[in-house]
Amino acid sequence: MWEDFADRFLNLENSFLKTFIAMFIKPEDVIGSYINGTRKRYLTAFSYFAISATIAGLYSWVILNYFPDYMTAGSEFFDTGPEELKEKQIETTSNLVKFMTDYTAVVSFLTIPILALISKVVFWKGKGYNYIEHFVIYLYSYSHIAMITYVCAVFAAFALPPNIYMWVSPVFSLIYLIYHIYILKRLFELSKAEMVLKTLIFFIVGGILLAAVMALIIIILIKIGFYDEIWEAARQQAEAAKAAKGS
Repeated sequence: MWEDFADRFLNLENSFLKTFIAMFIKPEDVIGSYINGTRKRYLTAFSYFAISATIAGLYSWVILNYFPDYMTAGSEFFDTGPEELKEKQIETTSNLVKFMTDYTAVVSFLTIPILALISKVVFWKGKGYNYIEHFVIYLYSYSHIAMITYVCAVFAAFALPPNIYMWVSPVFSLIYLIYHIYILKRLFELSKAEMVLKTLIFFIVGGILLAAVMALIIIILIKIGFYDEIWEAARQQAEAAKAAKGS
């Protein structure tokens, strides 16, 4: 079994290891080769994503089964409100984080087409890539950095207490950003000035699209009653405060 694992993943001639290393030192070769029709040299985009999704599943299993308290990390931010309302906020946040963790691979896959759309808008003249080709770019880049951060996140969970672990996600988000800037700079051969400009445009377009997506998600959550308990607790608290003031 170990020999089979080593042959598949640790052999220097293995496609996964070659792809993994190349995504650090020459990502434009990996992505460009696939887009241009070369399939044998590196793992295909969907195969690479499948490995990342598997690692995401293992990450979810470890966090949900061994570190359930991490679902409420950061609950001290709710300490300013009434106790009942605070408990409902913590419970709702915990359920949302649990859902996101449980379906990490699905969330990742749904994120990729959004990134591809933003990228297509930002680089609408760059190399003539169509939307599908931008999708391929992020299948590779997102999968690559995701599998690294998932593994690091598991080790961090074993090493760090919840109140510190909650800052791991912002750090990883910064790593995601830096790596994608690196990928796009090499792939589109951007100068430093172009890199800065494209990054700003990416943030603007991404911010607009993210706001629209978040608004849609909030509307859906409201429709399915996700926030009903919080609103009910807030209403009861307001009525109690009003009654106390009136007396």
